[in-house]
Amino acid sequence: MTLAVFLAAIIGVPCAVGLPVAFHRTLRGYSFAARTSLAWATGSLAVAAILTVESAFGFRWSPWFIIFITVLTLVAALLTTRTETPMLPAPRTTVGYETRVVSVTILLIAAAGLLSFAAGAATSADLSYFWGVKAVHFALERGIDFDLLRQPYMIHLHPNYPPLWPVLLGWGSMIAGSMPWLAISSLTWICLSAAAAVIFSVLETRLGMPAAAVVTCFWYGVLMSMATASFSGGNADGFLLLCVSIALVVILTEPASGPRQLRWVAAIALAGAVFTKSEGGVVAALIIGGTTTRDLIWKRPRVVREALTLISPAFVALAIWAAVRVTHDLPLADPIREKAFVISFVNIDLVLRVCGRLLATGPAAVGWFVPLISLLLMGWRPLSRALPGLATAFGVPLFAVIYYLHAVGDPLELIVWTFPRLIQTAVSAWILGLGVVVFSAGNDATHGAGIREAIS
Repeated sequence: MTLAVFLAAIIGVPCAVGLPVAFHRTLRGYSFAARTSLAWATGSLAVAAILTVESAFGFRWSPWFIIFITVLTLVAALLTTRTETPMLPAPRTTVGYETRVVSVTILLIAAAGLLSFAAGAATSADLSYFWGVKAVHFALERGIDFDLLRQPYMIHLHPNYPPLWPVLLGWGSMIAGSMPWLAISSLTWICLSAAAAVIFSVLETRLGMPAAAVVTCFWYGVLMSMATASFSGGNADGFLLLCVSIALVVILTEPASGPRQLRWVAAIALAGAVFTKSEGGVVAALIIGGTTTRDLIWKRPRVVREALTLISPAFVALAIWAAVRVTHDLPLADPIREKAFVISFVNIDLVLRVCGRLLATGPAAVGWFVPLISLLLMGWRPLSRALPGLATAFGVPLFAVIYYLHAVGDPLELIVWTFPRLIQTAVSAWILGLGVVVFSAGNDATHGAGIREAIS
């Protein structure tokens, strides 16, 4: 019963809050699973932001206030469905055999991943080290425990970290009455499955079933394996990957000319990434930089305005958490880490060697090499469309190397523990970027990008 209430609080309530997103006219042509996943991601960001602001102003978390917000969003969703003209879904070819093969493949990947996470084989130590600890204290205090985060002997809780994940876990634990520790690891599986649903639906609508099947199955298998091998179960990496992958698949399949009807989805997803983990800000900056560069190459009008559309929600999310930290005397930087810009090149050989080995082994190696080999076998393709993904794929490892050069002493343990999780967003960006390039080739002369404009 506790688990059911917990899941209803952190999945059901955010889905209800994000319901207007699911019914938005620009998403009518996408699958039910994709729209539900987008509603959950958006609702989770909204609920976490509301609870964070409540705590910042000294109010205790109240289920009734969230219920009130939920009712308002349900009414808004109802009014939306009555007033907006539904957009027709893209014409799809009926392929029974391919559909069955894709379904079986995805189900096998999902079953294997769920078994690993549910059995605790992929649970992160960080769940009991600080994510879960913060969540339990937040639940007991019915709000963010700023006194706890200010304690000098609690710096291992990373008091500067963005609040979304521990706030959601704390909210669910407060409603349920306790923390279902054994089940929290499976939330990472839910995040990856939700991301796969969005990726498949967007690619199917834009590029057709074959592209959606190949790219989604490969992405799902590689990222599920990486999350399991890197012990990501229960921490915030799963939700970060969900937000980043949603933003990337939307941006990568945008038309070279014409309106960007889903740019708002990518903007909200980037705000979610920023509000989830510190490196989310780095990933968001890389995606925005790559997207702006691509749009300049495509000579799109109003590039600055479209870039601001992406930046604004993420900036608001950053500003909210920065204001909360300043107001409640929380550190702006991580007190347990070394000082920023104090770099030593003593261990650069070790950093490059270990990071290179981790990039070239295990499921990460499969994620890097298979898309590259596919691109080479298909012949040369213009890579301008993939710039947002390529910027992320190369920028995240570079950021990691610079980060490890700040370490005092031997950084080996730090690298081995954090790097396999840190590069998940990079591998996701690489797979999606090259996958879209490979399957969108053929219509470049007509549309400048080879994307089938199914909904525009």
